[in-house]
Parts: sequence; structure tokens; C-alpha cells
Amino acid sequence: MSFQTQGTHATSPDIGSDHDDDVVEVPAPHGTTNSLAYQATPVAVGVSAESHAELVKKVEDLRETLGQTQNALGEARSRLATLEGDRARLQMMESLQTRVEAQLDLLIRMQHPVATPMYAAQAPSSQHGTGPGMA
Repeated sequence: MSFQTQGTHATSPDIGSDHDDDVVEVPAPHGTTNSLAYQATPVAVGVSAESHAELVKKVEDLRETLGQTQNALGEARSRLATLEGDRARLQMMESLQTRVEAQLDLLIRMQHPVATPMYAAQAPSSQHGTGPGMA
């Protein structure tokens, strides 16, 4: 098993790996002290450097797609928060509209009485010069 220490290969005697093995440089995983650092990784027996390069390219493409998906998800969350705020404001406006309509209805009813008072309906009509005692 090979390890990299500051660019120097250390070889484990149990698998017989040495400096003549095919070694491919790959980026270190994210979260390490230097995420842009490269580490030497021995290519497994039976795996060509070309196959390894294709796999590394595929992983890079998937990481890029993941980044784009995360960005799109962040934008969707932002839009959702905006829509939720708009929905809350709309509900408040609808509630206020209902209250204003009720108040307007009350004001209209207060200005126009529903029934005419009885004394106004029974008042005699007078005609000029034709009443009793007028001749």
C-alpha cells in the first residue's frame, strides 16, 4: 500500500508496491487542509490510466452537476420564501378587504333607512285651494 508524505512515496512491504507502479495524480478530497493539493494514487492492477482518467472526468462532471443543482435549489428556496411572503400579504389584504366591505355596507344601511316611518306614510296630501273651508 502506498502513502504520500510531502510528495514522498512510502511503500508497504505486504503488497509489493513500488515506485515503478503506474501512479495517477488526483485531487485531494474536499475538507482537507489543502483541497487543491494533489496526491499520488496507485492505479489498481488491471485498471488502465485511461480508464482511471475517464472515471475522474465523470466524477468531476458529477460534482459540477451537483454544484449546479445546489445553486438551483438555493434559488428555488429563495423564490419560495418570496412567494410565501407574498401569500401572507395577500391573505392580510383579503382579510382587510372583507372588513372594509362590511364597514361600507353598515355605513350604507345607516344612510338609507330600510323602512319609511309610519307617520310620513299617513300624512294627508294637501291640494292648494281645494281643501274644506276654502272656497
